[in-house]
Amino acid sequence: MRYFQVTIEGPQQSPYENGVFNLELFLPDDYPMEAPKVRFLTKIYHPNIDKLGRICLDVLKTNWSPALQIRTVLLSVQALLASPNPNDPLANDVAEDWIKDEKVPSRLLANGPKLTHPRRTKRAPIESGEKQRLRYQRITTR
Repeated sequence: MRYFQVTIEGPQQSPYENGVFNLELFLPDDYPMEAPKVRFLTKIYHPNIDKLGRICLDVLKTNWSPALQIRTVLLSVQALLASPNPNDPLANDVAEDWIKDEKVPSRLLANGPKLTHPRRTKRAPIESGEKQRLRYQRITTR
C-alpha cells in the first residue's frame, strides 16, 4: 500500500490552532529515494499551499533525503502551518493578501482556522485536545 489518508492538527498559537486537516500521502515507486507526494484535502488559506492542496515545502522537493521519515515530513507540514512564508509562495494571491494586510494571520487566529479566505465563514473541523497529533491510515482502494 502506498496511499495514506493523514490527519494533522493545526499547531498551537498559530492561525491554524484547533484546526484538523486531512491530507493525502502517496509513496512513489522510488521511495525512499524520491520524496513522498503530500497534498491537503482540506481547503486551507495559506500562502504556501495552493487551491489544489499542493504544498511548497523544501523537504518535499530539494531538501528530501532518504533518511527522513514520514513522521518528519508531517511534522514539517505542521511547522509550515505555524510559520507561513509569503515571500516564497505557491498561492500568489494569498501571499499578496498576507503581505498587504498584516492582520490576516491574527484574524485567522482570533476567528479559528478557515477553509478559505479569513473573510469567509466556513471553518475547518475542530477537534479538542491539547496535544498535536498525527494520524494516518492506509487507503485500500485506488
